[in-house]
Amino acid sequence: TGVQTCALPIYTGTGTSWYDLSSNKLTFTSGGTQTPYSTVNNVKCFNFNSSGYWTCGTGYSAVDMGGDCTLIMMLYDIGHATRRTVFEKAGTVAASYQQEIACTWEPAPSMSYYSRQTPSYDYAGTAALPTNSWFMLGIKMSTGKSTTARSGYYSINGVPWTSSYTSNSNTALTPAGAIQVGTGYAGTCDSGYVGAILCYNKMLSDAELAQNYHALRGRFGI
Repeated sequence: TGVQTCALPIYTGTGTSWYDLSSNKLTFTSGGTQTPYSTVNNVKCFNFNSSGYWTCGTGYSAVDMGGDCTLIMMLYDIGHATRRTVFEKAGTVAASYQQEIACTWEPAPSMSYYSRQTPSYDYAGTAALPTNSWFMLGIKMSTGKSTTARSGYYSINGVPWTSSYTSNSNTALTPAGAIQVGTGYAGTCDSGYVGAILCYNKMLSDAELAQNYHALRGRFGI
């Protein structure tokens, strides 16, 4: 069975730390000009501001996005003209998008996500994402720790998973480094909001995904 390896956020409203609710109890620290702590549609959240981001540089290996994994993000998009990375495991021997995971908000708006390196990186993308409202985005991938092709899927607001992944690598990935929220290889997020991030060390089923959605939708007014 899979377990939740990261569940954000808990923030006291002051200070420079964002705390993980999972049993790993990871700490994320502010970088750049701290993202404002805001309320959007009655939801406490962080406001991306072109400078601020959050990083977990200790214990990040507990959140293994190189094996079977699921990422859930509660986001609010107000429109943006430039692609920006919203979640990644930082690169150690290559760019983040060539190791475990990197997720980039595209101007479409949509989300692209990437993994692995050799002979070329894998890539995928979602359908159009909502704007001016909270939404739940799910991404899941099979393990990339062998020569077997990795597979990937996405979901918007709890609907059953949609397959979306182009595998270009036949080589096991190299484990990545720090967890980063709001910044990465494509730059620091310049607009929009993040209200929660959940990571699992398994590929959630449709039913498990829907359970998360129904547990969260009331809080985010979806």
